[in-house]
Amino acid sequence: MSRDPGRTGLAQIVGYRAQGRLGDLGVVTQARRAAGSEEASIIVIRGGVSNGLVFVVPRTRVREIVHECQTVVVDADIMDFVPRLTGHGDVELRLDR
Repeated sequence: MSRDPGRTGLAQIVGYRAQGRLGDLGVVTQARRAAGSEEASIIVIRGGVSNGLVFVVPRTRVREIVHECQTVVVDADIMDFVPRLTGHGDVELRLDR
């Protein structure tokens, strides 16, 4: 298996499953690279029963990308996030630093 410690272009991982420390978080729906700063680059993961949970994860938290399994492993889990209700009825979850 080819394992990538997170250096692949972010656009390639859209559609991959995201795994946190304790299990599945959802599917990567967006990946945005910030100009000149890897810390500002993020991936957006949608999960939950109705995909109403929107996890915003800094690129620096990506630990591994396994292309054969289409999986992204992140160093975070549900308890690490702080929720915020959006105007669209979704719950946006950002990491509590």
